[in-house]
Amino acid sequence: WCRPGLRKSTNPLELHRTYGHCHSDIVSLDWSEDSTWVAAGSRDLTVRVWSLHTIEGYTPTTLAGHKEPPIGVYFTTKNIRESAGLIGKSVPHLYTLSR
Repeated sequence: WCRPGLRKSTNPLELHRTYGHCHSDIVSLDWSEDSTWVAAGSRDLTVRVWSLHTIEGYTPTTLAGHKEPPIGVYFTTKNIRESAGLIGKSVPHLYTLSR
């Protein structure tokens, strides 16, 4: 969905793109800090990562191997990296949690 513009409207949101390939309900969703990536955790025990904009040659990534459905999908932010003392270190940019 695209955010509303400055003009007033009774239906301010408009569909930008439909993402698929999840074979069960989505239980967790997160946007990257720069709003260009979306990650979704599903009851099919996978996490999928999509680009908001079309990138030639990019195939959406599927992170499999969870033994339980992911209960949290989180992109790291600059504030989180700073508070954890991880600035300047190689760290993952996406975390998933399951029980």
